[in-house]
Amino acid sequence: MKRHSLFSWVRIVKCFMFFYLIYYPFYVNSFSSITILNVSSSLYNEHGWSEDDFNLCKKWELSKKQVKEIFLLSEKLESYDSSTTFYWLWFPCSISGELISDEQKWFFTINGGGISKWTRGEVVIYFGCSVEKCDKFFILPYAGRDKVDF
Repeated sequence: MKRHSLFSWVRIVKCFMFFYLIYYPFYVNSFSSITILNVSSSLYNEHGWSEDDFNLCKKWELSKKQVKEIFLLSEKLESYDSSTTFYWLWFPCSISGELISDEQKWFFTINGGGISKWTRGEVVIYFGCSVEKCDKFFILPYAGRDKVDF
């Protein structure tokens, strides 16, 4: 049986810490706890008026369990700008509600195109759900998987 020196163990620990600090946040959502307090009915934004869009919006529903799953599958976005909207489509329909995460109360809005927003006072956090498991929750699923680079 080969004995590892102290130097080897230090190297192993450093590698583990590097993985944990750098890569782990991308694989596991950082919510230690999340409770969905309420979920509203879908609301159509009349600025995008289309009878077909209106009818799709009217039928769109999410349960508390589905909202929680969306947030657990979503990734936090650095910003919500033109580079973000290239991958997530905006739809003139949203569902909103309230939740508690890490003992903080937040108001949320989920757009039918897969972008979500949490607000608490002046604090705003955007999320995007890009994994295929999310597609069933939205009117327009994430378009970035089908992106073709020229």
